Amino acid sequence: MSLKKLKYKYLTFRKAVRNAERNLKVLENSVSTHIDPEFIIEDCKLEGYNCLFGMGRVYRCSIGSFTYIQHGSNIANTTIGRYCSIGPNVIVAQGEHPVSYLSTHPIFIAPSYIHGFDSLTEKKLFETSKSVTIGSDVWIGANCYIKDGITIGHGAIIGAGSVVTKDVPPYTIVGGVPAREIRKRFDEGTIAKLLDMAWWNWPLEKIIENKNLFQQSLNSSMIHLSA
Repeated sequence: MSLKKLKYKYLTFRKAVRNAERNLKVLENSVSTHIDPEFIIEDCKLEGYNCLFGMGRVYRCSIGSFTYIQHGSNIANTTIGRYCSIGPNVIVAQGEHPVSYLSTHPIFIAPSYIHGFDSLTEKKLFETSKSVTIGSDVWIGANCYIKDGITIGHGAIIGAGSVVTKDVPPYTIVGGVPAREIRKRFDEGTIAKLLDMAWWNWPLEKIIENKNLFQQSLNSSMIHLSA
């Protein structure tokens, strides 16, 4: 075996060990959380009762309780609320490129990350990344892309395969390329009451006591009774 191959295998093994150590540290600080060994977590905070499945990556993220992320997803610089359902292969906040410059390549506007090549600049000349905010009780279908700087409101649904380039209001269903509004989940009055109710902030004991509210179609009297 060549020295180059041996070095590559060693670096791959060392990276896997480091990832396992990071995951164990997260597990020690989270309540009842499941993380598959292949899932990469870097500089993240998990509130607890989370599940991260398969091979994926979250970087500089805050993830609310009971939120789960399916395999193949790559999410960066994102605040994710509670009780979110994130499907497989969801890509969030992976950076932007300058479209009005001579070239879109980042080597000209940021310190180089290309091995063996000196940087052409020592500081960022273009803001390549912006944080994303995903509210609570959001469902994101498989194979979605969410652009940097986007805010997705509480209770929204993002249809599978969507490309989200604009903010999504609360309790709105969107889909398509680019994603457009399909309909609201409820009427405006009900949405206002739900946002005021903010059930995702209830203590777990209250949610368990009122579990019947979550197990049937919603009506206005149910919101009144749960207040």
